Amino acid sequence: RKGAYGPPIGKRCALLVDDLNAPVPERYGAQPPLELLRQYLGHGGWYDCHRDSIGFKTILDVLLVAAMGPTGGGRHPVSPRLVRHF
Repeated sequence: RKGAYGPPIGKRCALLVDDLNAPVPERYGAQPPLELLRQYLGHGGWYDCHRDSIGFKTILDVLLVAAMGPTGGGRHPVSPRLVRHF
């Protein structure tokens, strides 16, 4: 599985993200940590821009589980672009 990352073949991984709505939105409303999760859910991985050649890193056999509380009190609204994947 060259260029693909994940647990050993035949295994699965569950990734829990607690307080999904904790990141503070930037000036224009973006929440960079959540945008990385959205890219993983929408495209199945990330682009690696820190190597000699830019390549797509595919993530396989990973289940993403997220938890969040109601908006308010330090919790911020989550983009519908991310929520649609759940």
